[in-house]
Amino acid sequence: MSPLDPAITVNLANNRYAQGDNEGARRLLVDLLAVIPDSNVARVNLATFERNNGRLVESLRQSDLAWRQDPEGPNAIMGLIMSLSALERLDEAERLTTRLPSTLPMRHWLEFMLQLQRDTQAPLSLELVARLEQVLGRSEPVAAEYQPLLWLGWLSDYRNGQSDRAMRSLRKLVEVQGGGLLTTDQLNPAAGLILLLRQSGADSEAASVHDLLQQSLQQAHEQGLSGAATEFGEATLLAVDGDAEGALAKLDKAMAMGFNERWMVDIDPRLDALRDLPRFRELRDDLVQRIAAQREQSLAVATY
Repeated sequence: MSPLDPAITVNLANNRYAQGDNEGARRLLVDLLAVIPDSNVARVNLATFERNNGRLVESLRQSDLAWRQDPEGPNAIMGLIMSLSALERLDEAERLTTRLPSTLPMRHWLEFMLQLQRDTQAPLSLELVARLEQVLGRSEPVAAEYQPLLWLGWLSDYRNGQSDRAMRSLRKLVEVQGGGLLTTDQLNPAAGLILLLRQSGADSEAASVHDLLQQSLQQAHEQGLSGAATEFGEATLLAVDGDAEGALAKLDKAMAMGFNERWMVDIDPRLDALRDLPRFRELRDDLVQRIAAQREQSLAVATY
């Protein structure tokens, strides 16, 4: 009814992407931009699709165009930072974070994400701890802009021996409202929570969360939800459950579908049981080489 409305087209593209129709989602936005080339929201989303599908050079190209159209727009700046981060061009990404308002919650978790890429043992700063505790102390569900902070917080806290706060962060992310199933955003935290609950001896609660996660994954599959991030999440759950072969197969599939976050592979505690396996090291080495090759190509797009 309204094929040239950017917001409607982006929503439709996101739904198609969530159901694994990556090319259909991409084509919607490419066709829209052919008619409305100044639609920044479409271009930022196209850059995200390209990045999530492993096409990192094209992601940077689209992010660069969006940023040049709106050089002060937070969404355009964040999109460019994420594209540079995926290419592991960290110096440039860090410089761009200074263009974001200091009051913007996303700025702080972006800065810390880049820090974790350099050092997977990086601890939370006192400022981030204060922000994290503030979010954890609220009774309402976590707002979308704070979810990445809790996610990065648990990864860092776990590596630095702060398992109690890591557990609190995951519990907050996995809060179920009204006794329903987990949302797609809660699937990854749930697998982390299962790991920590088992390590703390809370086997009964871990089993309950596991059952809920399995039901939610079944529903996601029935709804056709698919993608690299989903495959990676399932790989981590299989690793936590001790199914190394299944986990490696899922991890291989996730990377073939475009999963490109090398630092997550290195830091994620859910994958610890796989780290000494030859196949895991092969998959990680292949990912490092693919990113390095695309990083070299991306220098021709622009430098910052």
